[in-house]
Amino acid sequence: MRELTHFGLFILAVAAIVLVALLSNKLSEQIPIPAPAIFLLAAALTVHFWPSLGRRVSVLTVERVADQAGISPYELLTGLRSRVERIYVEPAK
Repeated sequence: MRELTHFGLFILAVAAIVLVALLSNKLSEQIPIPAPAIFLLAAALTVHFWPSLGRRVSVLTVERVADQAGISPYELLTGLRSRVERIYVEPAK
């Protein structure tokens, strides 16, 4: 259950990051600063004030979640599975 809680918190953090990215896009329409610069500034401030954030999520966590979901880590991180149909081919005899 502890892993599930940590994964839920990670998903919440990712959702917050996406929200910041969307808001920075809207903010860049109002002020003459590019959206990627606003997003980069928000990321830099987050890491500055919460330095342990980058050390909490490891590659092992991503691999473990992907293994439990039955997909590859690449599919998990990119959402590729929902966009590309997986086709299985019989090996040549």
